[in-house]
Amino acid sequence: MATGLTDAAGKVFGKEEIDRILSLPITQMRIELKHAYQDKAFTQEQFEDFVDRLAKVDNLGGQVALAKQAAEKREVGDPIDIELNSPAKQLLWAAVMTRMMRSDEKAKVSNSTLWKQMQDTVGFNNEAIGVSKVIARSLQNADTTFDWGAPGTWFYTTRKRTISI
Repeated sequence: MATGLTDAAGKVFGKEEIDRILSLPITQMRIELKHAYQDKAFTQEQFEDFVDRLAKVDNLGGQVALAKQAAEKREVGDPIDIELNSPAKQLLWAAVMTRMMRSDEKAKVSNSTLWKQMQDTVGFNNEAIGVSKVIARSLQNADTTFDWGAPGTWFYTTRKRTISI
């Protein structure tokens, strides 16, 4: 992880807390998935292994079978079945999306039935509401600026006081 980022976070939250967070298995898996996305390499075998390891980190219930099926079919029977109510489940579905991106470079994930179904979930809408609240609070700061950020960039940079849209 970027040393500058961990140093800055350590000043705010304390180095011990940052080290604790970085040592969590789910944090390591988030970093691993980020690299798979950036490297454009996430084979079916890697996906299966990732999901199996993630299921050992947290109880994902029936989401594992549903996610594996969704990665293959690019859809689920009913969007209500998609659960995003825990960090591990969010990471599971991020892995599904990453696998879909890597398995068919020509078909945009944002055009898939699964992506549209995910947008209809309660978890997705709750996340959108939470992000909206952060934006609204940030707008109260007169020093905050806006910039167009590439996907995957930090939403809000406190050092620069910039919101990437």
